[in-house]
Amino acid sequence: GGETRPLPSMALEEGEFPLDLGASVRDGTPSGIHTLRFDFLPERMDFAAGGELAVQEGAATLVYRSNPPDMPPIEFQGKQKLLRAGAECVLIFDEATRRFTLETVTSVTVLNHQRRAAAPPA
Repeated sequence: GGETRPLPSMALEEGEFPLDLGASVRDGTPSGIHTLRFDFLPERMDFAAGGELAVQEGAATLVYRSNPPDMPPIEFQGKQKLLRAGAECVLIFDEATRRFTLETVTSVTVLNHQRRAAAPPA
């Protein structure tokens, strides 16, 4: 198994940056941007290995691999909520151009970690 890597953290550096309005802000074109909110992120989540997201009729299940890999997978369940246009936005930074683009978020899914019950004593 490999090492569990933390999610990268990017604080905004000081300065002024150009801000472009994305198509979803300018003319209401759906952005296709979906956000996930977690109630808890176990340290053993293997972000490098990726996960699997399933959404059906608004119910969402996300499964990530564990590190070490012999541990059970980590499961989250929640509900997807479509957002009113412009209700929530994200800034997307392009490192190559050093510009931000403002886009609306299409949906948010709030995910709750499904804690597994401990095995009964033998």
